[in-house]
Amino acid sequence: MKRSLVFVNLLAFTAVLIVNYLSNSLPLNGKTPAELSAEYPNLFVPAGLTFAIWGVIYTWLLVFVVYQVVALFNTAAERKIAPILEKTGWLFAYTCLLNIGWLLAWHWGQILVSVIIMVNLLYMLTELNRALGIGESASSSLEKWLAHVPFGLYQGWITVALIANVTALLISFSWYGGGIPEAVWASIMIAVGGLLAIYMLFRRNNLGHGLAVAWALFGIYSKRNGALEAGSDLVAMVALGCMIAVLVSAGLRLRRFLTQ
Repeated sequence: MKRSLVFVNLLAFTAVLIVNYLSNSLPLNGKTPAELSAEYPNLFVPAGLTFAIWGVIYTWLLVFVVYQVVALFNTAAERKIAPILEKTGWLFAYTCLLNIGWLLAWHWGQILVSVIIMVNLLYMLTELNRALGIGESASSSLEKWLAHVPFGLYQGWITVALIANVTALLISFSWYGGGIPEAVWASIMIAVGGLLAIYMLFRRNNLGHGLAVAWALFGIYSKRNGALEAGSDLVAMVALGCMIAVLVSAGLRLRRFLTQ
């Protein structure tokens, strides 16, 4: 096991946690993430509680990083984590740098730059998921629960976040659908996210990806159900339908995930 890789992963993820903390506590550039989102109102944005998934993802990734540090001083832990790190290589550290870069671009109003960075983040997460063989095989139960689930969740959530980020970019350019009602565009984007999640479940058996998207769809439904904005009922209905479809698909793939 490369000790340098463990130290880089530790430093990179620590930096992610610090910048995320500062984005809310300072906040960065004087605006919280919620205030920034409010500047680009659209029907795709989920309820605030939905963003609690970041806490789940970061906590799981913290366990992933801490286990690596423990392995530096424990031979048994090193034997278990070494095969996982051989697969991930430097990809995890790259995702950390991109995560930080996206936060800085977003807080300083560089929406186009933030979209470009997020596209790269999603690409790196896709490569990380592929390198780990998520949905295909796991070298151990530890690998499945320590790496497959959190990185699947991470990929699924960033897929939804990218759609939201692109929507914010279009709004920043004063583009509101080109004549097509906003609710219809939001519904199309929701359907795209849902179909991609179902594809990832049946093609890649990526349970974490599907669950993250289902949670995002629940957040959209929660925010739009009974809301006063025009088209909210349509968006809520489509989000609920897609959420159910994704959850049913996840249920059908659960046994294979558990036995792979």
